[in-house]
Amino acid sequence: MVTTYPAKGLPKFYLESKHADIQATRGEDFHYSWVIGDSQLLTVEYIPANWPCLTVSVATETADHMRATLAEIGFEISE
Repeated sequence: MVTTYPAKGLPKFYLESKHADIQATRGEDFHYSWVIGDSQLLTVEYIPANWPCLTVSVATETADHMRATLAEIGFEISE
């Protein structure tokens, strides 16, 4: 579940200097997540069957929970 809440400021985070904490694929679908705070993930997903097919979001859940959810819906998670 993705939620919106007031931000106190952007975290010190540089996407280009950090590898994704979660990388998962399912056919041509892909999912990348970076841990950006306490139980927060910045997620980029591309799923052509969905609309919109490319999404970027901040989710309030742990990386372990996201990995379990992805595995449950058929994504292959890279270690």
